[in-house]
This record gives sequence, structure tokens and C-alpha cells, in this order.
Amino acid sequence: MNACSLLLFGVGERVQTQAPATDTTRSRAAAVARTAARLVVLSSLIVLGLSGCASSGPRTVRLINGRAQSSRYVSPNAYHHFLRAEIALTRGNPTLATEELRRALAFDPRSPYLHTRLAQTLIRTGMAAAAKRHLAKALDSREGFPDALIVRAALAAREKRYADAEKALRACVEHNPSDARAYVRLAALLEERARPREARALLDQMVKRVERKRPGYRSLALLCLRQLDYACAARAYVHALQVRSDLDTLMRLAHVLRSMGQLEQATRLLREAFDHSSGHVSVALELAEVLAARNKTREIDDLLAVLERAAGDDVKRIAQVVEVGLRVKRARRTLALLAPLVAKQPKDPTLRVAQAIAMARVKSKRARAVARLRALLAGAEAVRAARELARVYADQGKLADAIKVLQSVYAKHQSADELAVALGDALHRAGRDDDAVTLLRDAAKRHDSRALRFGLAAALERKGSWREAIAALSPLLDKNARDAAVHNFIGYTRLEHGGDLARAEREIRRALYLRPGASYIMDSLGWLYFKKRRYARAERALSYAYRAAPEEPEIIRHLAEVNAALKRLPRALELLRRALKLSKEPQLSAQLKKRIEDLRAGHVGQSSAASPSSSSSSSGRK
Repeated sequence: MNACSLLLFGVGERVQTQAPATDTTRSRAAAVARTAARLVVLSSLIVLGLSGCASSGPRTVRLINGRAQSSRYVSPNAYHHFLRAEIALTRGNPTLATEELRRALAFDPRSPYLHTRLAQTLIRTGMAAAAKRHLAKALDSREGFPDALIVRAALAAREKRYADAEKALRACVEHNPSDARAYVRLAALLEERARPREARALLDQMVKRVERKRPGYRSLALLCLRQLDYACAARAYVHALQVRSDLDTLMRLAHVLRSMGQLEQATRLLREAFDHSSGHVSVALELAEVLAARNKTREIDDLLAVLERAAGDDVKRIAQVVEVGLRVKRARRTLALLAPLVAKQPKDPTLRVAQAIAMARVKSKRARAVARLRALLAGAEAVRAARELARVYADQGKLADAIKVLQSVYAKHQSADELAVALGDALHRAGRDDDAVTLLRDAAKRHDSRALRFGLAAALERKGSWREAIAALSPLLDKNARDAAVHNFIGYTRLEHGGDLARAEREIRRALYLRPGASYIMDSLGWLYFKKRRYARAERALSYAYRAAPEEPEIIRHLAEVNAALKRLPRALELLRRALKLSKEPQLSAQLKKRIEDLRAGHVGQSSAASPSSSSSSSGRK
């Protein structure tokens, strides 16, 4: 028995031999004094015992970043420099962090965590060779140290040494079978290397091994969504919620159930999410859309009343409630909600423009709405008023008036990107694609933004300059390589124009990997399958997209074409009529009418309406 064991044994003996006495003849003050004295003795012995353990044996545990990271005593000086390094990293100074970590290692040279943290910092400063040396030292100090293996795998993947990355992650799983991080990262690597079955088997193995299974269930759900196995995704999210209920998982499961057509279950989950979020407007909007799909108008009105009471006199929140009401086509109910609020604050521009927008959605009040919107064009809400007034004019077929309104307001508000995009769309509807491109190109030169780049790319693609459209949007990937909307736009544009299905599929698959389950990406994937004549898969993907976004005419049209290819003409005609009813694009409406006539005449084969110059398809893919 070493000195540490003897000392700790002595502590135990001391506790037993000096148990509190219960002699009733002694005073309470004396008992309190004895207890205090014993506590002092015990604390001294414990401190001495731990010091003895640290000096005589190598097996004490310390925490760094909230986790046990080493089995040896931590020098206070090493920990001091480690904290200084973390502060430097937080402030964006990896050079100083590197110096502090080197100082920390001078006091604790065998710490695997410090070596790993230094390797991460060196990678950030471009010193990969030095980082590899420190990772090797970390693993020499503790074989199978998970942080070091995970960083080694990330560095190998960054250098495109995928076999080495996989080897490191498999070693991490072998040495740390209860560490969820290794499973999730290895599954992601396998999926990116086009080995989804192995990735899924690994995640199935993880949820059986790891006690805290929630990250594994969520990763499994995302993988299932990418494989179009929505039932598997739903089961995985249910298991994740059983571990811990949170808003994000509730919303994801509700979206999956909505895409599967299980609207009642989706409604129940969204109600729970609404309560969980304390009535957040984004959750309310999702709930209202599902209720609208179920024709539950009374429940929608109840929801709007709850949101109205929660908003109180907060004008911004009231505007959000109006947006929810208009999105689900409850314009009259929204007007009734706004009336007392406008009476209280009759000069508030936000309330006035919200009321005018709601009036414009009611046919009998449209003339009054136009007058009110025109009166608001010179005020603080001129941009919103101009966009809504242009929308009303466009719906009435007065495209020249719509363009005139947008041009006059845009001349005074040239920093309003959404106004430039709206004007570009109006010019396109009027058949002035060259003017739309010129406008948006000039706007992008003055103020380069994501919205303007998407608007310019859409205008170029509609004009037929699809290569220029891709070139206009590609710089966004330099800023954010994980922008799913950009990958999807590029993939869909290549699908429609380039004829290179392999390159188009790579981009669409990348978008799906980044945002699994998104309706616009599922639409692109379904259309890709249609082009490859894999109609069963196309129908599956497009059905999910249609149920998630039942108001999108482009998705409906694609699903109609798949049904026509499968010789389901009544269903195809039904879908085309619905798309025509929802379409706001003159060119798309003309194509839909022509396609309906073709199907009625018995011309089932793919027509020009099935593969357009993408008059509206690409502009909506963001």
C-alpha cells in the first residue's frame, strides 16, 4: 500500500473513530464546536491525501473544457496558460493562442488534450506539419484519445486523404465505443464518399451502443431523409424526442410528417412546438399552413387571436401576425384584427401599410387598397407599399403600371435590394428580359448582396444565358461553400440547360446533403429522376415536395408530368389545373394551358411545357 492509499485509509479511520457523539448531557454549543473541528481535520486530510495521490501516483483526473482530459495531475501554471490561449482564440488571435499553449505544454508536456488543442490552433494558422507532430504526441501519451483522432481525421479529409480520415475515425470508434462524435463524423464521411448503406449501418450500431443517443438519432434521421426514407427519419426523430424534447427536433419531425401527408400528427407536434416556443411567429406560420391544408379555418382564427393578444401594442409583432393571416388567405379575419389597432394608432405607417395590404387581398376592397397604397408611396413604408401595389397591378394585368410604380420608388430607394429584384421580375413578366438583366447587374455593382446575385442569376437564366447565370451565383460559394440554395440553383440550371446530368446531380445531391428534406431541393431531385426516366423515384421525391409546399405551381407541374409519364392522365390533368390556378407567371400559365390541351388531345409524351426555359423555375429555388 503506497503513501496515498495509507493516507486515504487514515481518513476513513478518522471518520469512523470520530463520529459525532450524542451525549444529551453536553451542551449544544459544545457539539457544534466539535463538529466544526472535525470538518477542519477532515478537509486537511483530504487535501493532503489528494496531494499525495498527485505526487506518488499518475492516476488523478482533471477537467478541461468541462471534460476529463488527462489522467495526471494538472499544473496550475499549465491551466493558466491554457485559459489564456482560449481567450486569445475567442478574440481571433491564433498566433497568441499558439504561444500560450506551448507555454502550457512546458508545465504539462504529456497532456494529450493540450497537444490536440495546439494542433487545432496550428491548423488554423496553416502549419499542418507541426499539427501532425502534436497529434502524434497526444496519441503517444494516450492511445485512442478521441479528440486527437477526430482532429487527425478532419485534417486528413481536408487534405483529401479520405482513407486516412476513415482509418482515424474507425480507430476512434474502436477505442471509444460510447463517444457519439466519432460515429457521426464517420457516417458523414462515408455518406460523402457515396457509401450511404455503410453510414446507415454505422449509425444503427451507434444508437445501440451509446447511452446518450440523441445525436445519433438526429444524424440517422438526416441520413434517412437524404435517402428519401421518410418513415425511418420519423422514427429516428421520435426516439430523439424521447431522450430530450426540444423545439428544433419537434419542428423537424413535424416537417417530415407533413411531407408524408400525416397532417393530423404534424398539427399536434406543431401545437406542442408553439407552446414550447412561447408562441414564436415562425412556428405559428408553420402551424397555420398545416391547419390551412386541413381546411381548419376556425382553428386558424383562434391561432390568430392568440397571436394578437400576445402582440399587444407591439407594431412589429402585429405586422408578423398580419403576415401569418395573409399567408393562409385569411385576409378578412386579418382586417378585423387590425381595425381596433389602427384606430388606436391611426398614423403609424407600419399598421397603415399592413391594413392596405390586407385590403388588397379582398376583392371588394381592392380599389380602396390601391388608393391607400398610392398614398403611402411617399412615406416611411414606401418600399413595402410599392411592392404590394405592383403585385396588385400585375394580378390585374397592368404590368406597365406595376413597372412604373416600382421604378419611381426604386429611384429614391436604390439600397432596397428586394425592390430591385421585384422590378426585375416585373420587367421579365412584361417580356423585357434584357432590361431586367441590365437593372440587376447595375444594382449588384453598387451593392453586392446575396439577394441581388440570386435575382441577377434568375434574370440571366430566364433570358437563356444560363452559363452567365451560374457564373453570377458561383462567387457566393466562395463565401459559404455550404449554401444549399446556390448548389441547388446551379444543379437545376445545368439539369434544364446543360444536358450534363452527372454534374447537375452532384450539385443537387450536395444541396440535399446540406438541407435534407427541403421542398425546393426535393423538387429538383424529383425532376432529375424524371429526366433519367426513373419515374417511380421521381414520383416519390415530388410527392414529398408537393405535400410540404402545396402552393408552388412549379412543383405541382413537375408532379403532373410524372403522372402523365406513368399514364395517369386524370391525375396529371387535375394537377396541371391546380398549377394553372396558382400560377402568377404569364409564360408559365401559357405553358400550362398548352400542356393541358396536349393531354386532352392524347399527346402524353413530354412537351415543351415539361421542359421550359425555366421561366419561373430557377427564380424560386432559394
